Order: sequence, then structure tokens, then C-alpha cells
Amino acid sequence: MKASIRTPNLILLEIFCLLLTTNAISPFIITPDPINSFYFVPKFCSSYNFQGSCSQQALPGCACYSTGSCQYQNSGNECTHCRTPNTVSYNPGENCPNIQGQRFSICAGNRPASCPPAPAGKQVCECNDQGSCQYVPGDLCNSCRKQDILSAIDADCSIFQQKK
Repeated sequence: MKASIRTPNLILLEIFCLLLTTNAISPFIITPDPINSFYFVPKFCSSYNFQGSCSQQALPGCACYSTGSCQYQNSGNECTHCRTPNTVSYNPGENCPNIQGQRFSICAGNRPASCPPAPAGKQVCECNDQGSCQYVPGDLCNSCRKQDILSAIDADCSIFQQKK
């Protein structure tokens, strides 16, 4: 009977499989639905169904604006912020992504009908409605034309990682 020899490569493969099956590294490989996403996924104001006046109860969270910036808000709630002009998303109970002064596109409502071709070699991080982000060839305009893309930024996707 031949003895089983465990090579260093086999041992590394076994460790990787063990970590994957215990979800220790799965957030880096597969990103689940937007509610439990590893990345910041904007919750569009249009997804809320507000009726009547807003509650006065504060629900801190991240408000994002049509300017491509976001700001954590301690006062107000999704109703009060989404009824403010230029607010396009509000994520209650979530911190804002540290986009390091960069502008990002929240691809809601008026998606571009057409865009010029993306410059050769240009890449963009696009985040979809499943809570997954990928760094892909393209630009903000062409990314936002895709129906499943919620946001895009001219930066590596790590900029959208949640601090949980």
C-alpha cells in the first residue's frame, strides 16, 4: 500500500478549502445580497414609499447626493433626508464609504441613453444590485447604462468596503 504524501501545495489547498467552507474568506470571493453586502450599496430614495409627514424619530445613516458625495447624518431619518432636494439615497444604520474625496455615480433614475466609448485602458469599480462590486474596463457613464449597476466610481472597489 502506497503512503499518502501531503505536499506543501496540497496543504495550502486544504487550508483554503477549509477557510472557504467556514465563510472565513468568502466575503472576499462572493458577496451576498445588498442587505448583508461586504460593500456599500446605496438604498435609493425611490425605493421608499413615504406617505404623509415624516416621523421625527432620528435614524442616523448615510445620505448620498446627486453631486456624487455622501455624508453621515446623525439627525433625521430616511423620510426627512430623501425629501431633501439632491438626496438620491439613504442607508439607515450604515456608515458612509470613505470615497477619499472622489465623486461616485449613483446610477438611479435617469440612466444615460448613450455614452461615448470608454477610453482604452480605463477601469471603473461598478457595484450591482446583488451587493457585489467588480473592477472592470469601462467608465462611469457606460457602467450606469447597465440596469443591474447601482453605483460606480473611478477607483478600486476596496473604496466601497464596509467597516463593520
